[in-house]
Parts: sequence; C-alpha cells; structure tokens
Amino acid sequence: MSYKDYSVEAVKEIMNQVRDSQKTNQNSDTNQLSLVNSERFKEKSLSSKKPSIKSDYEYNRPTTAENNLINETHIFIEKWFESDLSQDLMWNEIQTKLDDTFADKDTSGKVVDEPAKKRWIYKNHSNFEMILSFTKSDRFVNLKVTERIGFWSAKIDGILHGSYTSLVLTGLLYTTYEPSISVCIGIFMALWVMNAFAIYKFSDSLRTKKHKRLSKFTDKLVESFTLRNEDHQLSNIGAESIRN
Repeated sequence: MSYKDYSVEAVKEIMNQVRDSQKTNQNSDTNQLSLVNSERFKEKSLSSKKPSIKSDYEYNRPTTAENNLINETHIFIEKWFESDLSQDLMWNEIQTKLDDTFADKDTSGKVVDEPAKKRWIYKNHSNFEMILSFTKSDRFVNLKVTERIGFWSAKIDGILHGSYTSLVLTGLLYTTYEPSISVCIGIFMALWVMNAFAIYKFSDSLRTKKHKRLSKFTDKLVESFTLRNEDHQLSNIGAESIRN
C-alpha cells in the first residue's frame, strides 16, 4: 500500500501516535535516571553519616550531670563532672571562692578533711548551715551542696510571723484607742491576712534568691574547672605531638 492510499486525517493520527510513543519513552528514561540518582544520593548520605575517626581529646571531652532542687527547708545541688586537674588544686580554689562568695569578712567556713571526701561548713547569722562536700576519684568529680533556708515552709513562715506582728499591732491599737473586743478581733484578722501574705511573699522571694545564687555559683565553678581541664588536655596533646 503506498502513501497515496492514506488520507490526511490518517497521517495526522499516525504522527500523533509516534509523538506519544516518543514522550512515553522519554519519561521512562527520565524516571529511571531519577531513580538511579536517588539511590546514589542515599548511598552518599549514608556514607557521610558513618562515624569518622576522632582524636582522643574529642572522645574524652568532660561530661556533666546534676541534681538541683529546693524544698520547704533546704536547697540541694549535686554535680558530677570529669577533670584531670589535681585534687588539691581544685579543693584550694573551691575554698577560696566559697569564702569570697558566702562567708562574712570576720568568719570563714570550717574545713573538714576526711579520707573519702572534703567538706566546707559555714553557719550564717540565722545559724543556718551550708555544707559543700567535694570528692574526686580518678577523673570523676562530685560536688554536693546543701543549705538550710528555714525551719518550715514559706507559707507557715507567713502564718506564724504574720500572727505575731498582727497581735502586737492590735495590742498597741487597743491600749491607745480602747476599742471593743469585737473591733479588736476584726482588726487582728485583717492585719493577720495582710501580714501573713506579705511575709510569705518576702520569705518565698528570699528562698528563690538564695537558690539562684547557689545554682549560679556551682554552675560557674564547674564551668571554670571544665574550661581549665580542656586547656590542660589540649596542652598535653600538643606536648605529645611535639615529642612525636
């Protein structure tokens, strides 16, 4: 059959089928190429995530952990970290910073050296005790700080002291103006509510301030030792590389 036997419409239909077939083949090739590139990208990504060889310094970077809490009567802070610094150097620096930060001008903390640990004990004007214990075993350091901040909670503090102050003020009003008993009771109750709330807020803010101060002190102490330990490790690595 010659091309003259095809009509114009038939030729157009054949050409359209050819174009469609070419597009289908082209898309198939593109999809295959994309799949190959995707597999290569995955392999490259996985290979980049494989652990590389690190220096001893990177593996031995100091790690830290801590417990930090406050209850009705005490603050408890405990920290663990690693250090190659000598025990005597660290303990002398801890004592100096404790005396400079917490002790009075005329009174320093009492130092207790025990075989297993060292302790620094200090009592403030309220006779509340603060104790810091320091233990170092090989590279591992444990710092534990306990401070008494009250005999009871801030709420009980407000209720008790609020009642005392309200009773004194009511007594002064009674001796001065001699109101009736019912008026005195009303004045006492009103003063008690106001004084209890004010003393509670003051006691609570004071405890929070002490907690933040002690937390900041221990954080800076550990940070200082960590940075000095990193410098110590880097200097050791540099010395070894020079010798080699």
